[in-house]
Amino acid sequence: MASSRTFWTKNFILLFGGNALLFMVYNMQVPVLPLYGKSLGMSASQIGLFVGTIMFAAMVVRLFSGRLLQYFQKKALLIAAVLLYLIASVCYPLFTVFAVLILFRLLNGIGHSLGTTYFATAAADELPFDRLGEGMGYFGVSSMLTASLAPLIALPIAQKISFNAFFIKWRQLRKLGILMPRRISALDDHHCIGLTVNQYIGSQLPWKHYQAYS
Repeated sequence: MASSRTFWTKNFILLFGGNALLFMVYNMQVPVLPLYGKSLGMSASQIGLFVGTIMFAAMVVRLFSGRLLQYFQKKALLIAAVLLYLIASVCYPLFTVFAVLILFRLLNGIGHSLGTTYFATAAADELPFDRLGEGMGYFGVSSMLTASLAPLIALPIAQKISFNAFFIKWRQLRKLGILMPRRISALDDHHCIGLTVNQYIGSQLPWKHYQAYS
């Protein structure tokens, strides 16, 4: 019998909102950064590297995300993830040297990896075991909703106002995003009822999806 206890606790709502803002800023940059790179005079290959570096960094860091919990609290890692995003958003418009921008893109990728991993596993910690599927389904809406809204917000700002206005709005969202993990009550760093960090990471690896259909 499914638990009658609501899973919409303070922690779950804050994790839901924090994850939504994380994906909002990520999906805002996807259509805008290629245009920003072009405005700086980057070649097509440089733009591809500039945009794609975040996923390379995220993939590498995700492999070590489980071990980080041996040394740091999950809440601290969530705050660090948002701070890395904030640092990148502050520095993108301040530097035009390609190598420096790639460095900040790597920092952005580390923050993205930590954030997506620990928001999801922390949310699973907050759910009753018999409502895990339902709760994570609702949690997934936070990323899907912002994926559709973010380009509609980002492109008009960048194209009709300026890239600086876009980066300012991006920073404002990140500053708002950092308030949510800071207000989360103590998280269980070593035990997850439904989804461990390593299980989440494994589910995101490409060969796991291949095995599921083979």
